[in-house]
Amino acid sequence: MAHHRRQPSLPLVFFRTRSNDYAAHTMVDALYIRRTPAARWPVLEFDDYNKSRRSFTIHASCDGLLLLSLSNHRFYICNPAMRQWLQLTDLTGGSVAALYPHRPSGDYRVLFWKYPDNRSCRVVFYVLTVSSLQGQQRCIGLPVAFPSMKKDKSWWHLQASEHPPLLLHGCLHWHAFNRKIIIFDTVAESFSWVQSPTATRSAHLLQMDGMLGIGCIDTASMTTKAWVLEDYEAEVSSPKYRTELPEEEMMEDGKCVQCLYGKVVSENADMLRIGRICLSLSLFHCDGKGKLIQKFLWENVDPKFSGSLSKRA
Repeated sequence: MAHHRRQPSLPLVFFRTRSNDYAAHTMVDALYIRRTPAARWPVLEFDDYNKSRRSFTIHASCDGLLLLSLSNHRFYICNPAMRQWLQLTDLTGGSVAALYPHRPSGDYRVLFWKYPDNRSCRVVFYVLTVSSLQGQQRCIGLPVAFPSMKKDKSWWHLQASEHPPLLLHGCLHWHAFNRKIIIFDTVAESFSWVQSPTATRSAHLLQMDGMLGIGCIDTASMTTKAWVLEDYEAEVSSPKYRTELPEEEMMEDGKCVQCLYGKVVSENADMLRIGRICLSLSLFHCDGKGKLIQKFLWENVDPKFSGSLSKRA
């Protein structure tokens, strides 16, 4: 376990290549960015068949485990290293907010939400405890530390697949669009929030020097910014990085690459950005000083970021 705690969290990228109307070849790779050039480590690879054009989704990752759903909307938790799978039937029809370890019990748990009925506009949260044989769900409602949170609907719809949470000091953190950082205490099982230094929709969270870091990449100005939240109660944050991206180096045949999205993925402000030119997509790895380290180029492939995966002991 001491060895495991020293392992870096590796950014996950999954790729989908559609071979026909009913099948999509899917790959999930982890990028070891501490190595130059970065190494791609295969995690999963399979064909996902569907007739309704629904897509395979990675909802969350934790300690080497992946929580995913296939095109048939069935949810599974898997350990790729051990080739073990478990179907989670209780998650059907739900939206996953997080997969996390519950330290007091040693279990892994899934935080997810549903609408209680078709007429309700308020969501209800559940906690699913995952064991080696089955999953057991428990309704926790909408537990909030501040009554004002119930009036603000902007934070209810937490989606781990779109905005992966950060687990830090026993709490899960999400960056919301209303300049708020949502916090879920995994032991007390209640929500609270603190103010964020930025309201940009591209903001995401990471750990920096043992503190909560907030990073964002502005595709218009080609700059990357990062802050650290030094004091929760006082909501004191300070700037950590501001980096200009190498725009000229991110060109293809003299043409500018259309930047789609990006993410700061390490304490040293390493960045991954995905850009498009014609039918080709490129993934750029830049260091904290804005230097282009490596470029991956794919044709007719749709790559997406999927949180991070730490190697499991």
